[in-house]
Amino acid sequence: MDQLAPDHFSSAAAEEAILWLEKYQAALNGHRNRLAFEKDALVDSLKVVYGGLEAYLGLKRSFHNEQLAQLVLNRTNLHKVVKQNGMLLRKMDPVYMYPLKKNGRAHFFASVKQIGNNHMSTLVFNMLVIWIMSVILYFLLRYSVLQKTIEFLGDLKRKV
Repeated sequence: MDQLAPDHFSSAAAEEAILWLEKYQAALNGHRNRLAFEKDALVDSLKVVYGGLEAYLGLKRSFHNEQLAQLVLNRTNLHKVVKQNGMLLRKMDPVYMYPLKKNGRAHFFASVKQIGNNHMSTLVFNMLVIWIMSVILYFLLRYSVLQKTIEFLGDLKRKV
């Protein structure tokens, strides 16, 4: 990496960088081809399940919403990668990104939440949070914690 700095740059370093980039591009092309093959296999299995190409296309027309796809995949934004605080942030296809935080916080449209090293579906995570908050609020209301807190603070104010 130090060889790529302007003051240490040489033709040998350039050749080495080009070779590395070509290997990386080949690996990415292999990965893209594998994913395309898997997608084609999935589409073929859906065609078999639903009774042919026309039935599959009818299903896709019935359930695919182009405006929603553009919103979720952020296709209208011209800047696919932005530099912010010295980091490159990907803005394209946010629905496919994994969250960066490990405390349950995630970007909008995240399909999973991460707690520690564990991934959890956003729906399951949100339902758990709602249930936990409901239980906490139940006990706060059941034992009049809010009323007692207000009375305690009022007593402190009167003493001062």
